[in-house]
Amino acid sequence: MRRKARVSVLKALFSEEFNKDKGDELLERLISSKIFTDNDRDFARRLFYRTKEMKEEIDKTIKENLKNWSLKRLSKVDLNILRIAIAEIEEFPETPARVVIDEAVDIAKIYGEGKSGKFVNAVLDKVFKEKGYL
Repeated sequence: MRRKARVSVLKALFSEEFNKDKGDELLERLISSKIFTDNDRDFARRLFYRTKEMKEEIDKTIKENLKNWSLKRLSKVDLNILRIAIAEIEEFPETPARVVIDEAVDIAKIYGEGKSGKFVNAVLDKVFKEKGYL
């Protein structure tokens, strides 16, 4: 269920890109389904708010690890997937870094464009190595 929680966080953050301050409402609607356990809901909420709280710091980290790219050139989906993964490794350090990367890559393959999976993998690999998670 953590995958569904991560996807719900992605949808809520993506929505906030266009509807300021409505992401938390969408997240609550998405995770209210009976398929989510209380632990899944807690995970989603913590991940959502940690990602928002760390947004500036995370964006700086992403920017420093982009080669010939700027944040503005990134799709909003890819950018939010990167943000979520970096926030997750900070908020839930017990989750293995490879699991966080694999989940982000799989979500990017589903919700991103053509080479999003490879792009997300490359950036996260670089960031996580730099921060000592790998």
